Parts: sequence; structure tokens; C-alpha cells
Amino acid sequence: MTVNEVLTHTVSPLEDAVEFYNSTAGTLNIGGWFISNSQDDLKKYRIADNTTIPANGFKVFYAYQFNPTNGSSTPFIFDAAHGDNVYLSQADAVGNLTGYRPRQLWRGGQRRLFRQLHQQHRRGGYGGDERSILRSE
Repeated sequence: MTVNEVLTHTVSPLEDAVEFYNSTAGTLNIGGWFISNSQDDLKKYRIADNTTIPANGFKVFYAYQFNPTNGSSTPFIFDAAHGDNVYLSQADAVGNLTGYRPRQLWRGGQRRLFRQLHQQHRRGGYGGDERSILRSE
């Protein structure tokens, strides 16, 4: 599981988003896991139960989910101007964090982040290099 793409600093009608990539050969159930932009509060947004990502598939979460106005989670957005982090934290059935935690960091001024892992996967090979590449749009 990797953070594949983060879209920040958007202009309406677009909205901030984060995309996760399941690089395994099996479906992953990420229901009950958490998304956050802070290492100090990893439980900002709880992913709905039974949310799955298919083998070699993607799942996108949008700002309307992790930055709601209805008080259903701790709202947050990604800080494109100064850079930020995104964390996906695995949790057990009662919400205790279990330790698996992919993280991605990017520098300010970037609107979009792509994982080199995904780029290599689409070209038909993965050489083990998980360095991030950034692209402004």
C-alpha cells in the first residue's frame, strides 16, 4: 500500500484529494483505518467500514470526506503552500492503531505529487526505488 497521489491547492470545482495504490495481488480492506496530515493526531479521518482497494487498484479520498462541515471527523486540508504530510494508519476493529503506516511528505508550492513506484509499475517494472517525484501543474 502506498500513497500514490496527493492533489492540493485546488480551484473549484476541483477539491483536494489523496489516492492510495494497492500494489499487492489481493484485495485490501482498509475499513476502519485512518487518514491524517499530522503525526501528532493520526486519527483525523476514519475510513468507512468495509472499504476495499482491489488488487493493483486505487482508492481516492476527497476533501468533502476528510474536511467535512458536519463534525463527523477532525477536519483537515493539505498545506500546499508550506508542504505537508499524509499518513494512512492501519487500525484494528476497535480503532487501535496497529503500526502499519505509509507516509508521504512533500515540499511547499507543489500542487500534485506522484509516487515513482506507480510510474514504474505502469511501465512494467519496479526496481525497488520508492523516491517521490513531484510535478507542478
